[in-house]
Amino acid sequence: MYNDPLVSTIIPVYNGANYVATAIRSALDQTYPNTEVIVVDDGSTDNTAHIVAKFPVKYIKKQNGGVASALNTGVREMKGQFFCWLSHDDVFNRNKIERQVETYLGRPASERIILCSDYELINSSGEPYNTVTLDTKLIAEKPEYAVLRGLVNGCTVFIPVDFFSEVGYFDESLPYTQDYDLWLRALQQYRFVHMPEALIKCRQHDQQGSKRGNYAAEFNSLWIKSLDSISPDRARELEGSHARFFLKMQKFLSHAGANQAAAEAGSRAVQSIKVSVVIPFFQNTDQLRAAVNSVLSQTHKNIEVIVVYDTPETNISDAVPGALPAGFTFAHYCQHRRGAGLARNFGVERATGEYIAFLDSDDLFLPTKVDRQLRFMVDNYAFISHTSYFAFALDETMDSSYRPSGQFRGHVFPKILSGNPIAMPTSMIRAEVFRKHTFPDAFQCEDGLFWASVTEEYDLFGMDEALSIVSVSADSVAYNPLKQWKAILRMVAYYEADSRFRIHTQQIQELRNASDRVLQKLREDSGANVARSAEDRAGLAHRRLEVDALTPRPLLPEGDVSRLLQQQTELLAEVKVSVDNIMQSRIWKTLSSVGGFLLWVSGRKAG
Repeated sequence: MYNDPLVSTIIPVYNGANYVATAIRSALDQTYPNTEVIVVDDGSTDNTAHIVAKFPVKYIKKQNGGVASALNTGVREMKGQFFCWLSHDDVFNRNKIERQVETYLGRPASERIILCSDYELINSSGEPYNTVTLDTKLIAEKPEYAVLRGLVNGCTVFIPVDFFSEVGYFDESLPYTQDYDLWLRALQQYRFVHMPEALIKCRQHDQQGSKRGNYAAEFNSLWIKSLDSISPDRARELEGSHARFFLKMQKFLSHAGANQAAAEAGSRAVQSIKVSVVIPFFQNTDQLRAAVNSVLSQTHKNIEVIVVYDTPETNISDAVPGALPAGFTFAHYCQHRRGAGLARNFGVERATGEYIAFLDSDDLFLPTKVDRQLRFMVDNYAFISHTSYFAFALDETMDSSYRPSGQFRGHVFPKILSGNPIAMPTSMIRAEVFRKHTFPDAFQCEDGLFWASVTEEYDLFGMDEALSIVSVSADSVAYNPLKQWKAILRMVAYYEADSRFRIHTQQIQELRNASDRVLQKLREDSGANVARSAEDRAGLAHRRLEVDALTPRPLLPEGDVSRLLQQQTELLAEVKVSVDNIMQSRIWKTLSSVGGFLLWVSGRKAG
């Protein structure tokens, strides 16, 4: 197609008398013979014109309009089949154009490519002090990242002239980012190819134009626009998921100082992530409806709700939502009396979200729960997490309180074997964790055994922020001594039967040594005969269990409660979601709003 093509070098200049002669000489002194050099003077007020007049170049003088305007003027005047750009203070290596012509003509004619290269950094005196070497492998595998990682130096490019009629010209309204704006537009039609050799010298000096005025706004605007330059399908090809693409962009943009764009990338990463909320259900559709509505009221708008109920004869139609909010899906299944743990597995198997959250049908999510916990996990690259919570007592004989369980975090295995404060409605887990870990078929022990298994492999991330309301009653396992005693006996039996856990004899021994407390509680509540009868029926009287982790947690100190209340109140003020819209059952009539619940907790603190 090309035979010794003419290559045009455009040199935009504004008051560049100090360096423009050196730039022009480097453009004229090329080993490739078929070139033209066009100097576009963008309204200089120094003696630039006098200096340029000494060289055999095409000189164009115009009113000051910025770099983009000067470049566009040169492009419209050029006669060559290829475009090169040389800033007035930079320098071409002698073989720059020759090497790029050879490389371009040596590739298939059908390729639509832009060449770029490495470059040297020189000081004001022209002395080299560093070489910028681009990641050849990255650009070869992911050509878009030449632009999306800010790797392209405009003076290294080699572009066919047809590019400008197909993609467009430099945007003259952008004084600082006109080059990357054009490269971004090019990504849909052209591919960047890296030449792993330094072909120019890029001068760093004090007289370079300062970045002032609206530079930060323009810089951030460019990179926010870059987030739309890649299709969701291509983003998944590049990074495995749309969310990961945005996360990688967030990391790069933060490092580059584009803080607003980085925040936008982080927000898009979170919003692009689908979260599956699995709700096992046994009875009481009023409670289930409230639980479902609390999920549908989330500020995160990419959620699928999966209800798995145990009894085929149960009619859950009252709890099935009608029109769903945008971004939400709902499905329900029956698993025929297999229990909560297997119901969760059943839901996980059908979940399509990247993250899985769990909610019991008598509990509630506060409106920002999914969004805040998901952001927390994304920011910390967490696989498993949980939060603190509000425990709402259904029995008048019990106290409601704030449970700071989110303080339980880090490498908690094997400590977790002897005490586990995690409430399932506070948890969120990356879906890939379930490729290896599932809930065991272990009545009233499935949660504890699951957490023992996953914390052996993963660090636990905890948020000391109440994002769920968990209902508790005197009949709950954590509060009913007989149920508690039986459940923990089963836990010890499971630990001792599993080779992963049985070696942790200290934790198991701690449980055994403390079992007298449970038995004492049984004797106090029911009398010695009932306790002995229960002991005989269990058939495991020799096992003594520690129950410290299962006893109610006290309220936080006043200062911490006030901090928490203020924090959650501010969040709820942002989303302006009333619990009246969430809590649709008789159980929750005492809580007229989230604000009312917080005031109630505040009253408990003050009292």
